[in-house]
Amino acid sequence: MPSVWAQISKMNHVPSIWAFMRIVFNEHRAKGVPVDHGMVYQDLLTGFAPEQIHLLDYASFKHHPYGVLGYFSTFWTSISNLRS
Repeated sequence: MPSVWAQISKMNHVPSIWAFMRIVFNEHRAKGVPVDHGMVYQDLLTGFAPEQIHLLDYASFKHHPYGVLGYFSTFWTSISNLRS
């Protein structure tokens, strides 16, 4: 959260980091962006079945030989094969 605060503080007038963190902990959002991944998943479940939700992790992106695009290409190919 401190990195989010640092970025928005460059663009807007924001409260102190401590006031900002109180808001984040109370609302589970930073400038409207959800910071509680469990909450995001629960929100997704209101419109999608669990099998329609695919969680992707940064470590997989980072270590894929063709980077983010390669990872997504592999991911979409695997999803397409499941639907066939």
